[in-house]
Amino acid sequence: MWLHNRNTVLTVAFIKGVGMKSLGFSIVGGHDSPKGIMGIYVKTVFPNGQAFDDGTLKAGDEIIEINGISLDGMSHNETISIFKNIREGPVNIKVLRRK
Repeated sequence: MWLHNRNTVLTVAFIKGVGMKSLGFSIVGGHDSPKGIMGIYVKTVFPNGQAFDDGTLKAGDEIIEINGISLDGMSHNETISIFKNIREGPVNIKVLRRK
């Protein structure tokens, strides 16, 4: 029997700026996680945010890239800093969804 790789890579596009809704999701993980070295994952998608309205991003998706910056080996705080440093403009998030 052949096992097929059912992982999917998706790119989700948001925009930050004045008058825009929040991105609307929380993250967990990082190389400094209390649970051990792990990737950065979407923990929760909140109602009333861009992620909820778009409907693509799901809890459990692994965030592998933000605006072309690889999150491989990043800590939780480093990832938060990347998001916070994008004050205006596009936020393109590449995620890996395991099935």
